[in-house]
Amino acid sequence: ISHEVGHHVQTLLGITQQVNEASRQVTRTEANRLSVLQELQADCFAGVWAQRNQQRVQFLEPGDIDEAINAAGQIGDDRLARASGGEVVPDNFTHGTSQQRIEWFSRGLESGNVQSCDTFSGAL
Repeated sequence: ISHEVGHHVQTLLGITQQVNEASRQVTRTEANRLSVLQELQADCFAGVWAQRNQQRVQFLEPGDIDEAINAAGQIGDDRLARASGGEVVPDNFTHGTSQQRIEWFSRGLESGNVQSCDTFSGAL
């Protein structure tokens, strides 16, 4: 759910519109890369949301963060491709690798700051 909250924040900040506009002006491969960067940013925003809400209301129980990081690792495009017997093709990714998803969620969780979630400037 927090990943989807991240997408809502992207919409509020105008990021979704910027990505949509940029995607119309580049190749399909580059548009897909922008989409992955947007998804990774939503993972980072999810981490920010978790950290900020934990400070505010102490809602996390022991093991919740480990479960979230494990879930991010389980649903990376590379892992899903291997699990289905397919080939890992980065140009076809939709959300990023397991490691990227863990890294960006963790970055948001540790910082609690949306400014740390600039996936578009950061290297994949």
